[in-house]
Amino acid sequence: MQVFIILATVSLIIIFSILKYFEYRKENTEDCEGEWSWSECNKKCSDGGSVRYGTFNVTKEATFEGKCEAENGEQKTEECPASECPPEDCVGDWVWDTQCVGYCSDEDALLMGEYVVSFKEKYEGQACPHEDGDKDVKTCPIDMCPSEVCKTSIDWAPCDKPCSTGESKRMGTVSVLTSDDYVDSCEYVHGQSIQEDCPETACPAEDCQGEWVQDAECQEGLCSEGAKIESVYTITKPRAYGGRICDHTAGLKKTDPCPDAKCPAENCEGYWEMGDNCSGPCGGPGNPNGSTIKETFNITKAANSKGTCEFEGQERPKSCPDSKCPKEDCEGYFEPLQLPNCDDVDENEACVRDGEYFSTKTAETGIFFPEEYEFQIYKSVGPFFGGNGCLFEEGTTILIGPNGQYSEVDV
Repeated sequence: MQVFIILATVSLIIIFSILKYFEYRKENTEDCEGEWSWSECNKKCSDGGSVRYGTFNVTKEATFEGKCEAENGEQKTEECPASECPPEDCVGDWVWDTQCVGYCSDEDALLMGEYVVSFKEKYEGQACPHEDGDKDVKTCPIDMCPSEVCKTSIDWAPCDKPCSTGESKRMGTVSVLTSDDYVDSCEYVHGQSIQEDCPETACPAEDCQGEWVQDAECQEGLCSEGAKIESVYTITKPRAYGGRICDHTAGLKKTDPCPDAKCPAENCEGYWEMGDNCSGPCGGPGNPNGSTIKETFNITKAANSKGTCEFEGQERPKSCPDSKCPKEDCEGYFEPLQLPNCDDVDENEACVRDGEYFSTKTAETGIFFPEEYEFQIYKSVGPFFGGNGCLFEEGTTILIGPNGQYSEVDV
């Protein structure tokens, strides 16, 4: 007995120690601590697809069941955030006309220029020394001085089409600046209109054009539950001649709520609700009387995105279930029973002989009944669904007289 007590005591101590250990583990469980260290972006962000690489460094290990965002040394890649993009300096240059204005002999020949920014600084890069479209003039170089055999100027109209079409032209009106002494040697006459291919220096700026191209189908899921669709930014026309750059880089992706036009059809959902009352008595199991009850379709979720709702607003009759059937009391009645002659039945059957009733053919004594009495048997239907029972049991047999007096007999 003492051994048993010692063993029980040791077992309780062990169990208590285990419970205390698990309680200690639970109270001292802590998640790990750590941080991501990131590399520099691998290329210019404006070129698209710039990424940086991160390595997770655990600064404090997790204890017991504690969790950690990532394992020590685990690496991942992410799109380079704008705040970490390397600076990109502005790129621009002066574009000078190919023809001087004025005459070198008069020391008023000038060459017109315009500053064209081909790439605007980004991510805190160095700005260009001039604004896009700034104008400047300089003295016409000797090798560009116009011939003075006949001095003319041409007033050029703007180019008629974007130069990127390859069909851009411009019209000019000639003004002859020389005296009559030089008119015969002029290539043009005063007021003549001429046409030429639009030079790059006169080409109007053409802005970059792009658009978001949406996927053909929604991503997996139903629009009623917030399905998304992906779009990719596509450059439809590159910028040219100092035009504005696009708002996004080619290939950039985004997700938006799926538009109704692309949402998959969602049929409505609902259930049939049964009315309170049957159309009439059910007539017992199997509803032989054809009693019905009305069902109405209730919608719990409407159809969406051209989905259908087959039973919306519909009603239908349904066979009345037993649980809804009205109570029906038992209906019973007696009908005449013609008992056979004892000479024509088996030994254990009831019969009549010489005006007496015998419970079996072999019974030694019978019951005398007057001729005006008759045998009747009780027939009944029901009760159903908790209705009241009949006065007699099914098959009860009586011997009834002309004045209604009766007595039950065993048939």
